[in-house]
Amino acid sequence: MRRPVLRSTFALTAIAAAACSTGLDANADAEVNLQLAALNSAAPAASAPQRIELGDDVIILEKVELVMREIELEGSDDVCSDSTGTPADTTSDDCNELEFGPMIVELPLDGDVAHAISAQVAAGTYDEIEFKIHRPDDDSDADRAFLQAHPDFANVSIRVTGTWNGEAFTYEGQQGYEQEIDLSPPLVVADGAADLTLMVDVGRWFVDAAGTGLIDPRLALEGLAFESIVEHNIELSFEAFRDDDRDGHSDDD
Repeated sequence: MRRPVLRSTFALTAIAAAACSTGLDANADAEVNLQLAALNSAAPAASAPQRIELGDDVIILEKVELVMREIELEGSDDVCSDSTGTPADTTSDDCNELEFGPMIVELPLDGDVAHAISAQVAAGTYDEIEFKIHRPDDDSDADRAFLQAHPDFANVSIRVTGTWNGEAFTYEGQQGYEQEIDLSPPLVVADGAADLTLMVDVGRWFVDAAGTGLIDPRLALEGLAFESIVEHNIELSFEAFRDDDRDGHSDDD
């Protein structure tokens, strides 16, 4: 049986250019389209994707927002090059990195598909994607501008609003997440384009350690009893895979 999938894509229109000496530039010879999809693994088959139900408890997700910055594709065959085609230092932390943000990425929770974005890359094989979800700080112009525009996101990396057994809640996480996800099999990008989906299993975020019940999100805020369990669940909820038909499932399954 196929998993229930809530698909969404997101627009990183704030990206102006790749970091210098990377394979992700306007002169590269291939393209990767990046989608962001949300999976609700805790939903019964007959439920709407945003409804999470275990035992006697029900969570309804109304909005999920992430503060994202930086996406990096790691090549397994020295595909990193500068805009002239000259091989770059593939050991550099900047190789194949897009620096942007911080910016708010909202997961559509109605099942609709939003706008997909594309990044120019060098043709080759990529075996890892790295990205950051991190609260803004005040040590850069971009962060200060973000905080001026979104003062309510000070010290917030993830915000979830919804209801817990009918009572409204707002979960605000402060933990930073630096994800390094292996692409297995690797993403092979030839001349042309390839599609990569980053899947987030929001259905597992508020599940208890035993996997048999739900956590009241109001008890997972900073310093409270279930903070570390929810942070751990979020950290483990990401996966990435090739998805050329953009259906939220790996092309290699």
